[in-house]
Amino acid sequence: MKKTKQKNVVANKETAVKEKKGLFGKKTFISDGIHIPKTVQESIPYLRVYENGIIEPEKGRYSKTYLLEDVNFQIASQEEQENIFLAYSDLLNTFGTDVDIQISINNRNIDVADFQKKVMIAPQDDSLNYLREEYNQMLIKKMQEGRNNIIREKYITLSLVAPSIEEAVAKFATLDSQLNDAIKKITQQSTEPMSTIERLSVIHDLYNPGLEEAFYRKAQIDKKEVESFNFEHMVNMGITTKDLVGPDALEFNSNYIKIGDKFARVCFLDNLPNFLTTNILNDFTETPCNMLISVFFQSLAQDKSLKLIRNQIVNINSNVIDAQKLARKSGYYVDLMSPDLLLTNTDA
Repeated sequence: MKKTKQKNVVANKETAVKEKKGLFGKKTFISDGIHIPKTVQESIPYLRVYENGIIEPEKGRYSKTYLLEDVNFQIASQEEQENIFLAYSDLLNTFGTDVDIQISINNRNIDVADFQKKVMIAPQDDSLNYLREEYNQMLIKKMQEGRNNIIREKYITLSLVAPSIEEAVAKFATLDSQLNDAIKKITQQSTEPMSTIERLSVIHDLYNPGLEEAFYRKAQIDKKEVESFNFEHMVNMGITTKDLVGPDALEFNSNYIKIGDKFARVCFLDNLPNFLTTNILNDFTETPCNMLISVFFQSLAQDKSLKLIRNQIVNINSNVIDAQKLARKSGYYVDLMSPDLLLTNTDA
């Protein structure tokens, strides 16, 4: 199913003002209540965007995202790795059952203009510009030799249910402090919430690979600072944020998605083994392509978690008994059961 950008989505300025505070997109429903998006805008999974960095992905649920700094886990000593792991466990256990956690790793293209601004040496009024140019060319060559100029950014997103945006803001004020304290134990650095423009820039990059630098820019024109995006201009133009971050077209097929002129595929990892190496996510992200990996954590109330564990132990014991019966009937030692089953029983 192919979806293109809807024209004249916002009819007038009054409707556009709702986007500034938060705008519901038009929805189409079939008889059994399943939402079928008809346009690119409707396919982008959020309802409202607020100027304080909060996004409402679905009615009554609000989210905030925080940019994470890198941690040298693999080159750390065993003791340091254990401390990081324990701090990471504390982070996941910091929040109650009313807060969902999403950790994302985004393999994205380098913003060339931003890279040049931060790294390249600007020419000066002297006789050494040839050396600066040589150094800049060396940087460009090294960047081109890299894996498609891919960099990795890591985010943590917290989401919660609240009856209103005002109550969500109050709850996030506490969560901001809790998350900052927990992250500081891991990275030794403070973590601030991402702004609305930063979050929209990430969404724009995901839907427009290869055009990462196109969403937000500042420039001096006639001695005035001009922005490529702000809410006031958006309202005056009668458009919504989805018009700005969305691609030209989305096409959904049975085993791939076409985003503009790029092809993508979604994979879901389930039925995890009993043991995972510490570098499993690093192995995934080493793939030299645009990629978004997300890990979702949903806290369970203590009574529900204990019930789940008891049911799992019962299932494991039942499998062990069945394996023992089969071993006796087959005439071999019970100890020769599947090593994976024995390990699972021991871990339980």
